[in-house]
Order: sequence, then C-alpha cells, then structure tokens
Amino acid sequence: MLPPTSNLNEADGAGTVTVLPVRAPLDLPDAALFLGVTPLRLRFLRRLGRGPRVSRPGGGRAAYWQHDLEAYRAQLYRRAGISDSEMRRRLAAVRPQPGPVYPRAPLARAFPVDPFMDMASRDEIVAHLSVIGLRAAILVGLAIVILSHTPVFWRFLRHGPYGDL
Repeated sequence: MLPPTSNLNEADGAGTVTVLPVRAPLDLPDAALFLGVTPLRLRFLRRLGRGPRVSRPGGGRAAYWQHDLEAYRAQLYRRAGISDSEMRRRLAAVRPQPGPVYPRAPLARAFPVDPFMDMASRDEIVAHLSVIGLRAAILVGLAIVILSHTPVFWRFLRHGPYGDL
C-alpha cells in the first residue's frame, strides 16, 4: 500500500493529485467471509432480494463492494439497537479480513461465522419468508372461498377426486 501523502502544498496552498489503488469487488466467498456468514446464506439472501447490494461488473458474476457490505452490517447493527462504538469493538475482535494473508476456505463449513451476523441475517430471511407465506395463505384462502360457491367444489368434496369409493 502507498504511504499517505499530504494533499496541500505548504508554499502556495495548491492541491496535489494522489493516485490511490482501485479496490476490486469481492466475489461471493470473500464477501461471505467479510460479513461472517456462510456463502450459502449470502447466496440465499441475494436470491430473496435481501442482503447487501450486489453489482455485476461487466455483466459477469455477482460481486460485492466492501462499502456496501459495511453498510449492510451497520444496518443490521442499527436494527438490533447496538451502538456504533459497540459495533466497532465487536468487529475488531471478530476475524481477519479476506485476502492473500487469510485465504478463502474450500468448504462452507470452514468459514468462521459471526454469531451476530448469523442471527441477524437469519432473522431477515425469516421475516421475508413470513411475508411470502402470509401472501400465499391469503391467496389459498381466497381460492377456497371462491370455489366453495361452485357445484364443482361440492361434488369434489362428496365424491372425492376419483369418484365414489
């Protein structure tokens, strides 16, 4: 990494341009490692339309930017009512960052899981699936109410799907 440089020239107050290295987006296993959840959990959140924002650089595979992952984590901590100082304290003690020093694990069960992120992401999945289940129950109930007023429904109830037994 480049050493930090001053942006101001002391003599005339003019600014200088400093070239910073471009951060590459994290793929699914690295993003899961960064958040402290399994790749399967992160993939499931993405399929439900929940979780951190996903980008597809160049129209390719799903990738996650580090600032989006940090924003998602902060959102879950705020939703749980945990202060920023407590969040920083917990994050400092949890795990190393992904990269060449800490290579990604070959199996999902080898990923270190952050207990808070596991619980919070599971809560988000359950809340979303509850809404889907409630909508499905309403549609099934509506179909039963509509069909209960037709003769076909009563014939089906009296004689069964295969006629008289």
